[in-house]
Amino acid sequence: LHFKHQAQKKIKSMPNLKIIGITGSYGKTSCKNILGEILNVKYNALPTPKNLNTFNGLIMTVNNHMDKFTDIFIAEMGAYVRGEIARLCKLIKPQYGILTTIGTAHLESFGSQENIQKGKFELIESLPADGFGILNKDDPYQVSYKLKNKVRIIWIGIDNKEADVRAENIKCSSKGTTFDVI
Repeated sequence: LHFKHQAQKKIKSMPNLKIIGITGSYGKTSCKNILGEILNVKYNALPTPKNLNTFNGLIMTVNNHMDKFTDIFIAEMGAYVRGEIARLCKLIKPQYGILTTIGTAHLESFGSQENIQKGKFELIESLPADGFGILNKDDPYQVSYKLKNKVRIIWIGIDNKEADVRAENIKCSSKGTTFDVI
């Protein structure tokens, strides 16, 4: 309890800190790492180390790695049951959220595909009205979900032409991956 309050106090003492939450059935760590590399070009971004994506992992990251120079905290958020993502959001209060993909990971602990869907959307539904969420327009579980809040949504995708932002001309080689953003 002490370490939780210490983490919350530290976050509260940094009014200019931007917090991005990332969740999904898979792709969380890669998304976090790529976003961290991009943001660290201009900002002092702190992604959660390795895959410290649990309640205690986020507390440890805030208490042991965040300092007064941190501009952006990128929090990977994992879950095995409904309510876990909401609990993480209550702890760190992200303004922005990214939902990678909703799959069948941890189906045995969630109990159903619907529970996985609702559990992952806890991030987006915890965002403040002035924040925004990034959703995957190629994921039918995200497209079909009825949001319970009015947060601004930016849809991304590759195949779905209705996405706000799309990647095209994707080329992979030994030198890396390139694509055009449309």
